[in-house]
Amino acid sequence: MVFYVSLYIKRYNRFWKTTNLFIYIFLSYKKIKQQFFKKAQPVWPAGKQLEKNYTVGFRSAFERPASGTAMLRITGSTLYRIYLNGEFIGHGPARAGHGYYRVDEWDFSKKMVTGTNSLAIEVAGYNVNSYYLLDQPSFLQAEVASGENIIASTSAQSD
Repeated sequence: MVFYVSLYIKRYNRFWKTTNLFIYIFLSYKKIKQQFFKKAQPVWPAGKQLEKNYTVGFRSAFERPASGTAMLRITGSTLYRIYLNGEFIGHGPARAGHGYYRVDEWDFSKKMVTGTNSLAIEVAGYNVNSYYLLDQPSFLQAEVASGENIIASTSAQSD
């Protein structure tokens, strides 16, 4: 993959040097590789991964960690919206090529309340081809981490 990207950029932009691009992509890959999930698994209602215009809600309650820090790592197919304690936090995922899914990170540290926090994620599985969306099976994969501890995830396992 790195070789293909290097040739593509070199062909259309004479000012890029292939060596510098290779080093940049390699370092970017190493940085992204460290962001993968520890426990989360892809989830979606059984048999509905290919159904068009299907919206699913996911919900989790977790206690504010003693450290006061929490990070949501999330990816999915089509579109999602994130709410923490009823407040809209953001939407995603970041666009990627067919068959690839980028992991987004959302810092909840300043948005959490003392005690129990409620996380809601609304996911729309459109399963149609367009200039914006790709026709690929719907899923959601997410986890809330505090340091090395996973406090909520789509795997139904937590620390």
